Amino acid sequence: VRVLAYLGLLAASAYFLILFRKKKQMAAIQSKSGKIHVTDTCPLGNRQYLIVAQYGQEKHLLGVNPTSIAHLSRLNSTDSPLEHPKSNSSDEN
Repeated sequence: VRVLAYLGLLAASAYFLILFRKKKQMAAIQSKSGKIHVTDTCPLGNRQYLIVAQYGQEKHLLGVNPTSIAHLSRLNSTDSPLEHPKSNSSDEN
């Protein structure tokens, strides 16, 4: 039981160390002063990501995996996430 607990602790430590390193690398990429900025990322699993890249006022949706980058679509300003209004209990009465 102690061996399994120790191995679990090592695995959890390695996971968090890798996660911290990836976030640090993404922050370094985003902090460069070029004209292209990564505004949002969404991990899909198995080292695949959806990325929203912005150049000037244009935003583009990219699919990224270890072997390629694919341009999926250009995003319009109307493609922003919908905001749902908060409902108050006093409004319902």
